[in-house]
Amino acid sequence: YPEWSWDHMRPWVAIRRANRYSDEQIRALAAHDVVMLEKANGYKTYGNVEKGTLEAAKRIKAVNSKAKTLFYLNSMVHYGDYAANDNWKDEWAMWDPRQNDYYKWRKRLLSYNHTNTDFREWWIQRALEMVAHDE
Repeated sequence: YPEWSWDHMRPWVAIRRANRYSDEQIRALAAHDVVMLEKANGYKTYGNVEKGTLEAAKRIKAVNSKAKTLFYLNSMVHYGDYAANDNWKDEWAMWDPRQNDYYKWRKRLLSYNHTNTDFREWWIQRALEMVAHDE
């Protein structure tokens, strides 16, 4: 992580954008010590969140190689537009027996069932695939 000093406030940002960031936006993001690339990054331009996130991270690092980029991966809510969702199984979602339906955040987004070991392996693999990149 960035070198620490109480003399300097560490600027960071959490951001998402469905399309490609402009060069001006990349320069502004690269001015931060830490950039958390939230869900939805670049999926409309690059086809999925993973590709969009990696492209944004690569461009940020080209401007500021010391910037730290973080890949946002929710551990409770199942968001769309990730390439890893191609291997998603509905049986990994949390079932609400009172409603006789899957538990949903905001009445539309599935919630993960952490008791399912296959789900946990799938989620961990997603994270490992992303941290394997230099960006």
